[in-house]
Amino acid sequence: MNLASTLLLLVLTIVETTGGVVHAAEAPPRLWEITGKNEQGVSGKFYILAVTHNGLEVEYDNYFQKFVLPIALKADTFLHESAPLVEREVPACAVPLTDTKENREILRQAYLDVERAAYDARTPIPKYEWMSEKDWAEVQEIENIHAHKPTSKLTEYGLVVSMETILFNKQLHHPEQFPKVDYTLSPDIADYIAHERSARGMKRSESIDKSNDLYDVYCAIGPTQRGRYLQRKIADADPALFKPMSKAMRELANADFSNSIQNGYLSGILEDSPDDEYSKHAVCDRNDKWLSRMRHGLTDGIRFYALGGAHVIQPAPNHTRCDGLLLRLHKEGLTVRLVE
Repeated sequence: MNLASTLLLLVLTIVETTGGVVHAAEAPPRLWEITGKNEQGVSGKFYILAVTHNGLEVEYDNYFQKFVLPIALKADTFLHESAPLVEREVPACAVPLTDTKENREILRQAYLDVERAAYDARTPIPKYEWMSEKDWAEVQEIENIHAHKPTSKLTEYGLVVSMETILFNKQLHHPEQFPKVDYTLSPDIADYIAHERSARGMKRSESIDKSNDLYDVYCAIGPTQRGRYLQRKIADADPALFKPMSKAMRELANADFSNSIQNGYLSGILEDSPDDEYSKHAVCDRNDKWLSRMRHGLTDGIRFYALGGAHVIQPAPNHTRCDGLLLRLHKEGLTVRLVE
């Protein structure tokens, strides 16, 4: 059976189980119950929720309140994505970045960007009345030296982790420095669930990623091409370039997310580029690891996973990227049922 036939079978199975097709005007169900046996033949079950990491309005609909949240709160363990290394502890990739003129320039610029971001994100020291212009210039220079000094010791991926950490901390502590949006902000669904569980005394929330998983993804990129992805990742997290989604883009993301869940494959702005080497490793390599961890933890109480839609459902039909988690679990003999 080819990929298209297998995907169609899975979609039909879900439709039969849930009793029909969801109308396009409705926010479609997006929580799946997975049941089956582990390697020792012991039965168990867990849940997978497809999320966007953007806190879209469609993710906070009545279906979420009626089905998703109650199950998430009752689960023994809640698991979500990402467990980044501490930037100072990130080792160098086994195969270093290829030494080309272009890569040397990218690496030089990456260090400068991280240094600037670290300096810009510092807690400002006020200029006191007793300071002369010369005194103030010296204070700024000392601050500059302290902010820049550790950066030269960071590895390639350490630069990425550092920039992402700076952006997060700056958004957290200095939201006034970021452009305001013309819509009501909602937290990432995974963050919201983790917070609600914690508020109710349910502390067992973990990352499905091990600390070095994303580091492995980055280092899996060919050493010649890696500079291009380093450049992109740094630019994506650069506080000076950060822009929140516009209202129009957010509305489009809401529609694309609903369509993707309803149709069974990614569409619109959620669709992955088939020739993006970083995305392919970030999705496929991690899915391999996650599947093993899901199967291993099948009988460890009820587990609830909130994972990015790119991992959970299929890429567009004309793409060559690996299967989504739902189809892979189905192929491995587990029962995939849409909760409705």
